[in-house]
Amino acid sequence: MLSPPKAIGHVEVEDQKYILSLGSYMNGRTAVMLHTNEGEPYAVVSKNIPSVDIDDGEFFVGWYELTPQILMGLDSCGFFEDTGSRIKPVGSHVELPLWKMKDIIANAYIKVVEE
Repeated sequence: MLSPPKAIGHVEVEDQKYILSLGSYMNGRTAVMLHTNEGEPYAVVSKNIPSVDIDDGEFFVGWYELTPQILMGLDSCGFFEDTGSRIKPVGSHVELPLWKMKDIIANAYIKVVEE
């Protein structure tokens, strides 16, 4: 990843709070992760697919590597919205949803990166 993850909020998964962290991949795309309160990686939410054009603040969700409880926590946290777009990467058997950060999160992330 190009920029290290920066904590910008929390996501609740089965009565546990995890730190929502955003960073960027080498190509500048948004990387979304969850960490424990101790800073240990818990889940990588985003998938980087450089061959597909997307807007800033958008990312593909690697749902097949996440539990239903993590997906529910991410969906209900209010930080993201599903664009409705799906992409099936070359060589893959699954479609990935395209999500985007809501403006309040995008603005908070930009502020953290600039500091």
